[in-house]
Amino acid sequence: MQVILENISGNSYWQLLDEQILEPLQLTHTFHGLNEQQTLSLGFPNFYFDRYANEQLENNTKWNSALANASDAYGALAATASDVITFHEALINGEVTSESSFEEMQNWVEGVNSTEPEYGEGFEYWQFKEGSTPQFGHEGDGIGCSTQFFYVPDNKTYMYININVGRQMYGPYLFKITDMKRDLCRYVANWQD
Repeated sequence: MQVILENISGNSYWQLLDEQILEPLQLTHTFHGLNEQQTLSLGFPNFYFDRYANEQLENNTKWNSALANASDAYGALAATASDVITFHEALINGEVTSESSFEEMQNWVEGVNSTEPEYGEGFEYWQFKEGSTPQFGHEGDGIGCSTQFFYVPDNKTYMYININVGRQMYGPYLFKITDMKRDLCRYVANWQD
């Protein structure tokens, strides 16, 4: 997507992001391309991963940051929870894209080994409350972090999870983090006013 946008517009992806999304929505706590000193001054946490799948976490902050910045549009973006939710509120309320594009993001595709929907063209599909409107959002993972945005249309609840332990490596933390995310999503999906 980054290369396509840059070729069509003649501008860098980051310039487009700043001009089209971050500035109009006043997302002043969303950052990209940060160097080590900037991450320290902004108070970013350390990042960890379980390299040997033995439940021994190692600090991989420098590695995580270097990989994120090298990933460009794939992973070089950092934001506070409030900015993530502000962006998604604007997206859901039609302030970021057209109604037809937003609907296409929810064009659900069945999973490889399932007859149930799994993802769309921008969102992931979840059904944590039987008989309810499907919940949707997006997960992301880095070598030292794991995130998830989750929206429940039936109770109009937004949730953002940001964990500073990665689940990219197979092992106990993969399952601990995945189970914790699912438990939180299930709770929010079933939450009654």
